[in-house]
Amino acid sequence: REAQVLASLNHPNIAGIYGLEEVPSTSSGTSPETGAASGVVVALVMELVEGEDLSAHIARGPMPLSEVLPIARQIAEGLEEAHERGIIHRDLKPANIKVTPDGKVKILDFGLAKALEIGTGANSGSSQISHSPTMSRHMTEAGMILGTAAYMSPEQARGKPVDKRSDIWAFGVVLFEMLTGARLFSGETVSDVLAAVLTREPDWKALPVATPAHIREIVRRCLEKDARQRVRDIGDVRLGLAGAGSLHAEPVSTSETAPLKRRRARFLAAAAALLTIGIALGFVARRRGPESDRGVARFEIVLPKGLAISDDVNGSMALSPDDRAIAFVAQDGEGTRLYVRRLDQTNVQALAGTEGARDPFFSPDGRWIGFFSGSRLRKVSMADGTQADVTTAPDSTGATWTPDGSIIFAPGYSSGLVKVPADGGKPVPVTTRDATKGEAGHSWPEVLPDGNHVLYTIEYTGKPFDEASIAVVSLRTGASKIVLQGGTSARYSRSGHLLYARSSRLLAIPFNLDRLETSGEAITVLDGVAAEIGRGRTHFAVSREGSLAFVPGGLDSRSTDLLWASRSGVLTAASSQRRSLLSLSVGPDDRRLLSQVRGADDDIWTLDLARDIGTRITFGTENNWPVWAADGKRFAWSSDRNGQFNLYMASVDEPQKVERLTTSDHDQRAGNLLPDGSELIYGDEDPTTLGDIWAVSTSGDHKARPVIQTRFDERLGVVSPDGRWLAYESDETGQFEIFIQAYPGPGPKTQVSDSRGAGSALYWHGDRRDRPLRWSRDGRELFYWNGDRLMSVPLKPGQLLDPGPAHFVFEQADIQEFDVATDGRFLLIRSLPQAPLTRIVVALGGAAEIGHKAR
Repeated sequence: REAQVLASLNHPNIAGIYGLEEVPSTSSGTSPETGAASGVVVALVMELVEGEDLSAHIARGPMPLSEVLPIARQIAEGLEEAHERGIIHRDLKPANIKVTPDGKVKILDFGLAKALEIGTGANSGSSQISHSPTMSRHMTEAGMILGTAAYMSPEQARGKPVDKRSDIWAFGVVLFEMLTGARLFSGETVSDVLAAVLTREPDWKALPVATPAHIREIVRRCLEKDARQRVRDIGDVRLGLAGAGSLHAEPVSTSETAPLKRRRARFLAAAAALLTIGIALGFVARRRGPESDRGVARFEIVLPKGLAISDDVNGSMALSPDDRAIAFVAQDGEGTRLYVRRLDQTNVQALAGTEGARDPFFSPDGRWIGFFSGSRLRKVSMADGTQADVTTAPDSTGATWTPDGSIIFAPGYSSGLVKVPADGGKPVPVTTRDATKGEAGHSWPEVLPDGNHVLYTIEYTGKPFDEASIAVVSLRTGASKIVLQGGTSARYSRSGHLLYARSSRLLAIPFNLDRLETSGEAITVLDGVAAEIGRGRTHFAVSREGSLAFVPGGLDSRSTDLLWASRSGVLTAASSQRRSLLSLSVGPDDRRLLSQVRGADDDIWTLDLARDIGTRITFGTENNWPVWAADGKRFAWSSDRNGQFNLYMASVDEPQKVERLTTSDHDQRAGNLLPDGSELIYGDEDPTTLGDIWAVSTSGDHKARPVIQTRFDERLGVVSPDGRWLAYESDETGQFEIFIQAYPGPGPKTQVSDSRGAGSALYWHGDRRDRPLRWSRDGRELFYWNGDRLMSVPLKPGQLLDPGPAHFVFEQADIQEFDVATDGRFLLIRSLPQAPLTRIVVALGGAAEIGHKAR
């Protein structure tokens, strides 16, 4: 029966069948369950589906919305195919849903499925499909029973007639559990579970606060105990998940036929095409005027295949002031760069020479796009692609272009705002971070329509961006005042509101431009906007003309796994942990590691690889880039606990006893400790000299000294295990290359990478790896990443530095960070696949609806 059912289905989200085999068996008699001769073993030849089943994902806790929605949509698509062919699953549950490593969903186990018997009365008991699944003696184990019973619809549990709405109930249970990470219906016995299904209402408060309203409505409608009130067609659920339909309408009748659905789909496609043509033809001629006179035109920009919005840069998109174009940062398989879509055209255009771009913003006349790349603030002409440097910028958290021809930007994570002429010059301060008030940094500036005031976000030490403040500064007097508590990335809308972000929600509150004050009640404009949790950036943009663009999604909570890799690139699991790891340092015994775990505030954890147990050892502020001491007892790291990212040291066994190593107005990043532990090598981000390599004593008065300090950008300094050589990256050739020189120096340096050949170095910016340089434990090799290729530079022992040519070790995609163990293996942090962000929603004239709850 299962073979016949599967053979009738051919869909990418349903595991396929390749054959039915019968093999002689040594036993005799008849199977009491199948009635088949037990002298024959019957086997289905199924499609091999790699990856974990959904129950493993749910067991790790609540899944972010950005992961839930693509999985849910694919489940719905597979069920829709089965239902349209008259087949219901009857046993849909997380254990019967697999997610492949590339994010593809496959529905498994149609063993209980049955073809719908059209014409059987709804109250007839003659149909086999109308009874709940028969549980054989092999299904009496508690896990199997609870797993199945927990997903039965109420009518299925009662033994009443069932139809495709039973699958929709099970889908709702699965969706609820993905969002909450907890079993919806549970109990000690099967009876307890079934009683819960029949009598207990779901705990709606268990859904995450950030769950969009339309997703809550989908879950609620799927979990109606009365099948007559439940959604009747999984296709309507699929449309609701995509944001293309409303489940507030009456459910679609089950008598609707497939041809009618196809006609409806063709009609909707034709209507969408007419809307797109109308937007394209009418866009340029659209007259300016009050929002009430203009209406709102909504459409989506779907990126070409192989292109995705970059979700690991701080800012991803900007609308031109005149609504004529949208600029965005996207990944194309080779890296990130800047793209432009002119809204009166249909093609997406890549801007040459913008590799590694981030945080785009337009000039007031729309003729230039400003952006950051590497350690520089740059601009590119919309007319002919001409590019020019504006100034240096070690890091960035947003920028805005003022009407008087200046650019105001945040040059670092822990800095105030600065101002520089758009034609180039020396930046001057606009705001100053007040450490006495717990301010960690100022970010996301946006000039107001008067050209004399700028909105910005104040981040506080030890607090997430949901608890940040929105402030405004006068460019004439320098005076600042806070206008809103609890949000980030504020933008002014011509509707008279401030738009701002909180988690993945976009909110609006009335704002008086004359008094520079908010008033009234904030309301949610959008729920389910892609957001970057660590830097408080939500992917939306507002134009001067009142239009709005955003990337649908949720909070970026990218998960990772830990892998051991042999010299030949063979991978084995190092841990079952699925936290979001950003950096690591393997201990001297190869057993314990230090890692930075991503969250609202990043913290340092230790992980015992032998026992697979993680322990958090820093709390309360953002703590990054940990490194072990050679004694395996102490560690150093960077923290913003006092405002700026400075350096600290502690014992792993007593991490609460913290010793501060540096006090600086510059952000600093730990590199590594000398073998004797006497000095810590670190990177210092000086806005004047860009990145420099420094060393600080770990004892006494903690004296710090520059090791390499030039007008170029030097980063990622690491000293060899014998303490004699320093490896680092520098852009002195015009692009980042890797160099080695004697330590402590001074002395000649040797370039060991060649960006023109196979040994090219990584760009530090635009790549997610924190420390792509590592020494082997014996100091005879230096390893670094070139894209997805691990490279090795051999070094000959002796007094003179004489490295050999870089050569290829192995290739592995999605590696974020690595370290080298004593036995020569490599420990890798690999980013797990997640659904790419491939859509931008644009609402031309969207300001007309802001502030109107009914809209």
